[in-house]
Amino acid sequence: MMAGVYFIGVFFVAILARLFAWIAHRILLAMNNLEHRIQTLFSEIYDSSLGLKAAKKSSISLLTEAGANEWAKNLSSRLEESFELMNDRARLATDDAVELRRLLESSRYRDIFNFIKYGNWIRTQILAPIDEIYLLLTSHHATLESTVSSLDTQITMTPEPSLQKPLILQRERIIVQLESMERIMTMLEGYKKKLTMKN
Repeated sequence: MMAGVYFIGVFFVAILARLFAWIAHRILLAMNNLEHRIQTLFSEIYDSSLGLKAAKKSSISLLTEAGANEWAKNLSSRLEESFELMNDRARLATDDAVELRRLLESSRYRDIFNFIKYGNWIRTQILAPIDEIYLLLTSHHATLESTVSSLDTQITMTPEPSLQKPLILQRERIIVQLESMERIMTMLEGYKKKLTMKN
C-alpha cells in the first residue's frame, strides 16, 4: 500500500513540477519578451543566411547543368524549386532583419547598440549572398537570351517543320526559364532595396 501511494505521489509530483516549470517559463517570457524576440530574430537570420548560401550552391550546380544543355532528369522543375527556395530564404531573412532593426531602434537598447556593426553583419549574412545570387542569375539570363536569339535564327533557317519542332520546344523551355529568373531577380532587387534602406 505504501509503495503504491509512493509511486502515485511521484507521478503527481512529476506532473505538478512540469506544470510549474511551464508556468514559470511563460512568466519569464512575458517579462523578457523583447530580449527573447531579439535573440530569436538573430538566430533566425543566421539560419536563413545558411539556407540562402546552400540554395545558392544548389542553383549554381543546376544552372551549370542547364548551361551545358543537360535538361534530363526534370532539370527545369528542379531549377524552379531551387529558385523558390532561394526566394523564400531571402524573403524570410529580409523580413527578420527589418523587424530586428525596428525592435532594436524602439527598445531601451537603441543608445548602446552598435547599428554600424549590425549593418555590416546584415551585409555579410544576407546582402552578400543575395548579390552573388543576383549576379549569377544576371549572367545566366544573358546566356539564355543569347541562346534564344540563336534558336530564332536556326528556326527561320530550317525549312522543314519536323526539324523546326525540337528547336521550337527548346526555345519555349528556355523562355519559361527566363521568365522564372526575371521574377526571382525582381524579388531579389526588392529585398536589396528593403535592406539598404534600413541599414
